[in-house]
Amino acid sequence: MTREEVTPGVAEALRHLETAYDGPLSPASLAQKAGLSPARLARTIKRIHGLSPRQLITKTRITIGARLLRETARPVAEIALDCGFTDHSAFTRAFRAVAGLSPTAYRERAHQNSAPTWPAALQRMDRALAGELVFKKRAGDGKTQSTSRVEA
Repeated sequence: MTREEVTPGVAEALRHLETAYDGPLSPASLAQKAGLSPARLARTIKRIHGLSPRQLITKTRITIGARLLRETARPVAEIALDCGFTDHSAFTRAFRAVAGLSPTAYRERAHQNSAPTWPAALQRMDRALAGELVFKKRAGDGKTQSTSRVEA
């Protein structure tokens, strides 16, 4: 399936994602918008974007968050909530996993014109969300464990 072959229902679900990213979104709610089962929508989204619906939701939210970080002086916590994250720390964890630096550091570099080019960061995000990158996380015992899970 190519982008030209997207059904009207799937197109509606993708438009909904682009406009309602700040609210509660789930793969099931997108499937309902598309008029498909969650499994069918997942297969379709995977063919089109190479990501699961959950990963696409996260990618959309992070991309919009990055734009707001570059273009506004709004607090990171406010941007996090406006992008549909439950709190500042969830946004920071997801953003750091994708961009390789915190939202604040990204903003500072963007204002110094030395931020990572966003297309390259999007490529990194695609790999991260697809589970190709491994991120380090502290376990409760203080030891470092590898994880590739990115949560929104």
